[in-house]
Amino acid sequence: AHAGHAVIAGCHIWPQVTDLRAEAARDGIDLRVIKLDVLSEIDRNHALAMDFDVLFNNAGIMESGPVAELPMDIVRASFETNVFAALAMAQGAARKFIKAGKGR
Repeated sequence: AHAGHAVIAGCHIWPQVTDLRAEAARDGIDLRVIKLDVLSEIDRNHALAMDFDVLFNNAGIMESGPVAELPMDIVRASFETNVFAALAMAQGAARKFIKAGKGR
């Protein structure tokens, strides 16, 4: 956005959207900021319906500790965000690009 590119920035929760919009306005940066919880099908579909040429898929979470002590629900949540939701975004973008004749 600083370099003049049209950027759509996705934020996990509404307070982050509000903060980033305010920061962009303060800095005079033209930035479209949306709520995008990658675990939400509604949010993913909303984002994928927008016009874009590049997807930077950088949502992620992390837990650390001895593998023998990590609760399985924490590990599952990490995979849901870091693998499956990222894949859903990538597949949606790929289908969009292919349909538009911008990829294969």
